[in-house]
Amino acid sequence: MTFFKIKINLLVFTILINTVFLFASNSDMLFKQGDKFFISNQNEKAVELYKKVVKNNDDSRLVMLSTYKLGYIYETRLFKYDDALQWYKELMSKFPDSRHAKLARTKFQKIITIKNTGKLDIYGAFKKARWDYYTSKKYIPYKESQNKAISLYKYAVKYQKEIFSEEMVQDSFEILFNADLFSLANKAGKKFFSKYPILKEKYANMTTFIKGQLLRKSLFIISLLLMAVTLLMSLIFKTFMNTILLVLRNIKKHWLFFLIFFVVFSAFYIIAFSLSNDIAYKLFDHIGLLVVFLFSYLWFALFNETANSLTKKEWITYMTPILSLVFAGSWLIAYAYLFDYMWLFGI
Repeated sequence: MTFFKIKINLLVFTILINTVFLFASNSDMLFKQGDKFFISNQNEKAVELYKKVVKNNDDSRLVMLSTYKLGYIYETRLFKYDDALQWYKELMSKFPDSRHAKLARTKFQKIITIKNTGKLDIYGAFKKARWDYYTSKKYIPYKESQNKAISLYKYAVKYQKEIFSEEMVQDSFEILFNADLFSLANKAGKKFFSKYPILKEKYANMTTFIKGQLLRKSLFIISLLLMAVTLLMSLIFKTFMNTILLVLRNIKKHWLFFLIFFVVFSAFYIIAFSLSNDIAYKLFDHIGLLVVFLFSYLWFALFNETANSLTKKEWITYMTPILSLVFAGSWLIAYAYLFDYMWLFGI
């Protein structure tokens, strides 16, 4: 009889232990599944599973984490601030000394402060638009995402006098940067950072990067304009260029001077190329490249027997495009030089 009692007691104990472990493992499984939904932005499903973990109430750590995440989802993803306050309040009540309770206390106070101003709906609309921008960016056309970023910036400008304006400024600046709207981001920085010095310091690196992008864009536009001007000049001053070309053709008797100059300059060019780590030598390198190219062609054009036999009109037609290309190439090299050494400007 005693043997059967012991056996029954062991069976009951085993059932109780298995039941405890079953519930414990069930809560752990629910929490992990909830985290998967949380990461994939399936927020309603995550909320449902976190609530089950809280209801089970068999693992204090999981209950604490689930309670905090419920408040966080309602605040930052579903924008139901009354529900967020409820869960934050429950967390502070049940786990007052936890790290998550301290975070919840800060968030709770912020929501209450904004709610007391009567502008919680405005704040919530901005946060919802911000969330929609980040979650939809990769699924919508690039231009549409930029338009959303601009709308958020305008929203921040409109409500810049509210108590939550600093947060709006921070969010809108990051979104403009993220959307590659560097001109508008630079404008936003100038407009708001004087009011919020902390943000100016926080985003110093981003501001420097933005200025660099704007400078690169400006240099690219300038280079295109210069090339356009070069082509225009080659047409406008064709007569002037023709005169120069004829003068060059008539000084064939000075061929020895040209030959010596070409050899000497080629030597300097080779030296500059070997010492091109220094900026001055690199500049000399670029100039030398142009001059050597020009004199190489002049050597062929002035002293080649075929070139000497060309008529005035043929000679002008032959040389004008080449000099125009050399002139245009000089602008390209100048642009490349500026681009290479923008680090001198801290970019």
